[in-house]
Amino acid sequence: MTTIQTHTDGLCDTCSKINIYSYFRQAIHCRTGRLGSFVAPTQDAVALGDLEDILDKSVECSFCRIVIKAICHRRHYSDKDPKAVLASSRSTGKPMQCWMYSYLFAESPAQDTFRIAISTHMPRGRMLTPPSECHAGDIQLVAEDGISACDNAKFHGRRVNELFDVGMARSWLRLCETAHGERCSDPDGEWKDGPGEASNLGDMLVIDVEDLCLRDCSPGTRYITLSYCWPSVPGLTNTSATLAELRVPGCLKEKFGMLPGTITDAIRLVKEMGEKYLWIDALCIIQDSEEHKQKQIMRMDSIYAQSVLTIVSAYRVPPGESEPCRGLPGIRQKTRSAEQQIEKVRDHHLAIPFDTLLNTVGQTRWNSRAWTFQESMLAKRCLYFTDDQAYFQCASCLFCEDSVGEGAKLHTKFYRGTNLWNNIGPQVLIDNHGEASKLTRRPYPDDSRATRAYEDLMGDYSSRALSDPRDILNAFQGVQNVLKSSMQTRFWYGLPERYLDTALLWTCLGVPRRQTHPLHTSADGSEEMHGPTWSWTGWRSSVEFGNYFYMTSCTSEVPWFAISRRGDQAALLLHVASFFHSIELTPANRLVRPQVPPPDDFLDTVVPRETVDFASENWRFPRYLACQTMLATFTLIASEVRHLGRKGKLWRFGSNMAVFDGRRRWAGSMMLDRGWVAENVAGRRAFEFILLSRGEFMGSMAHAAQFQPVYFDEARFEVRAFCLLNVMMVERRGDVARRLGVAIVHEDAWVEAQPRPMFVKLE
Repeated sequence: MTTIQTHTDGLCDTCSKINIYSYFRQAIHCRTGRLGSFVAPTQDAVALGDLEDILDKSVECSFCRIVIKAICHRRHYSDKDPKAVLASSRSTGKPMQCWMYSYLFAESPAQDTFRIAISTHMPRGRMLTPPSECHAGDIQLVAEDGISACDNAKFHGRRVNELFDVGMARSWLRLCETAHGERCSDPDGEWKDGPGEASNLGDMLVIDVEDLCLRDCSPGTRYITLSYCWPSVPGLTNTSATLAELRVPGCLKEKFGMLPGTITDAIRLVKEMGEKYLWIDALCIIQDSEEHKQKQIMRMDSIYAQSVLTIVSAYRVPPGESEPCRGLPGIRQKTRSAEQQIEKVRDHHLAIPFDTLLNTVGQTRWNSRAWTFQESMLAKRCLYFTDDQAYFQCASCLFCEDSVGEGAKLHTKFYRGTNLWNNIGPQVLIDNHGEASKLTRRPYPDDSRATRAYEDLMGDYSSRALSDPRDILNAFQGVQNVLKSSMQTRFWYGLPERYLDTALLWTCLGVPRRQTHPLHTSADGSEEMHGPTWSWTGWRSSVEFGNYFYMTSCTSEVPWFAISRRGDQAALLLHVASFFHSIELTPANRLVRPQVPPPDDFLDTVVPRETVDFASENWRFPRYLACQTMLATFTLIASEVRHLGRKGKLWRFGSNMAVFDGRRRWAGSMMLDRGWVAENVAGRRAFEFILLSRGEFMGSMAHAAQFQPVYFDEARFEVRAFCLLNVMMVERRGDVARRLGVAIVHEDAWVEAQPRPMFVKLE
C-alpha cells in the first residue's frame, strides 16, 4: 500500500486561526441525537468556507487538503474525485458550504477519544434523523503524534504498510482467545468438552501447512478455515484420483503453481501465524465424491464453528469480470490497491480513517455469494483481507490496521458507522434491546425474535448468487442446522416446521423463475428431487418475509402433513404452532377452518413421529406438503392494481393486485409479477385459493396505518381484529396443486364465497 504523505505546508488564513489539536481533546461544536444516535454541527461551528474555495486553497493549505480528502472518501459520494464532487455541487446551483466539529468517537472508562468531523449541511431546528451531509467526513489523529498528549495511543490512527504485519494477526487472535473467554471461543456453550467430544467431524480433511499435504482431522485438532470465491478457472482440487497423492508430505509444494493465489496466500499466512492446519473446501472435500461432499455439507456449521479463525478474502472485482482468486491483499507486495490518506498539519499527522468493515465488505463479490454468506454467519472469528486493509472481527471487538483498537474492553463504545465499530459486538446487542445480531444456537426467547431472525437471514441469503443453482439448499444447510437448534424446529425445503404458517408467506422481489435444476439426486441416480412450488428453494429470485404480510400475530387454521417420497407415501403430521401471543377471536370473527377431517385412507398412512428417519432421502425431500383446507374462487382483473405505499419500491417487478369476490368487491390483495399478470390475466380471470392461516396485521391498526397499505375496501368490509386470512392461489389437478402466489383476503368475503373443504397436496 502506498501511504500518501505530502510535504509540510502552511495553513490558509481560515485554518491558521483554528486550534486544530484541541478538537482531538474534547467534543467541540457538536450536537448529538438521543443515546448518541447521530452527531451534527451546532450553529456556532467553525465555517471552513465553500467547497470550491477549500479546493483552491488545498494547493497550499495542508488542512484544506485533508478536509477535501475526508469529504471525497465518504461513500455518500459515488465519485471520489474532488473535481467531480465540486461539479455535482455546482449542478445544484447552490455552493456546498463546509463546517468542522469534533465528536466522541470512542467512549471508555480509561480514555475518551475524539475525531474531527466535516459537515456540508447546517441543520436547523429539531432533528430526528439528520441528513448524511452532517457527517460528511472524518479525520483522525495518528497515534505517533497523540501519545504524548493523551498518554495512550488507543483508538487513534496508525499507518498502514504495503505488507500486512502477520504479527498483528497473531496478537489479535491471542488477545481474543485470552481476554474474551467463552463469549468468543464458545458463544453457544456447545464445545465445552472440546470439539472432538462435542461434535463428530468424521472423515474431515485438513491441510498441514508445514508438511504441505492433506491430513485426517483428528478429534481436538486446532485449525483455521478459508472463505473465498472460487476462481472462474478452477485450479488444483481434491478428487478420488488425486487424494492419495495429496496425502504425501511435500505434494502441495510441488503443485503450488497449480493453486489459485488466494489459497497459496492463505497457506503462507497460516504458517507464519504459527498455526499448523488449514481447511479449504477445494482441497479438503473430495469434489467428485457425492457421499463425501454431502457429509461435509451437512456438517458445515460444525466445520466453521470449531475453526479457531476464518480467513476471508474480500476484494473488489469489477462487474462482469471473471473471478481471479488473486490472493489476500497485503500478503504479497503490490497486492493492495487502496491508499491511506495522511497529511502533516503543523506538528501533527492527520489521517482519513478507512470505512467500516460492513461497508467495505459490502462492495465485494465475496459478499454477493451464497456460500460465503453461510461461512460468514457460522464463523466465530474472521480475519478479513480487503483492498483497504485487514480487519479482525469477533463477538467482542473489531480490530483493524489503520486505527489502534487493541485494548478495547467489552464496554468500550465506538461511534456507529466508524472503522472500529463492530456490527456484531456487545454494544449492538444493547442497542437492539438484547436481540442477537449474530447467528446463534441458543434458543430464541420468544417466537417473534425467532421468526424475525429467520426472515432477515432468508432475505439476505436469497439475494445471493450461486454458480450452480442446484446448491440453493446445500449452501444454506449450515445456517439451517444452527436455526434448527435456536428455533427448536425441523425444516422442510428450507422452511421451519414450527413456523410454517408464516414461512409459506414469502413473496418474490425479483422476476420469479422456476428452479429447473434438481436440489438432489437419489443415491442410486434413479430420481431427481426438485424444489417445490411452495418453497423459495423452488424458485430463482430473491424473496422477502414480513414486509407484505406485516403481521403482529398469526394462528393456524389448517392441519399440515408431509408426505414421504417413497411409493407407499407415509405421512407425518407437522407440529405447527401459532406464534407471537395467544389469539382470542371476537364474536364478530367468522368460523373458517375446515370442519371435516382428512380422508380416512390418507389418515391410515400417518406414521408416529418417532419412527421417522429424518436424515433419509425419503423424508429430507418429501414428495408433497398436504393439508385439509378450504377452497374458494376469487377474481383478478389485470387493470386493478393498488398502490402499495412506501414499501412498494421493494417489488420492482411486482404488481399489487386487487382480489375481487363474486359481488365485484375489493376483498383482498396479493403481490404478483407484472410479466406473469400480463401473460395469465387477460382482462379478468377467476382463480382458486386455499386457506392457510389467520393473521392480525399492522396495517389494520390505526397507529401503523401510515406504514402499511390497505388490503381491502374498508368501506365495504368491517375493519376488526384478526379479520384477515392468509390464502394461497393455486393451480390444481385433482387434489395436487401448485403455488401461484399468496394473498390476503377479508374473512367476510371468504365465508360469502362459500368455500368447500378439500384435501390438497402441494407439489
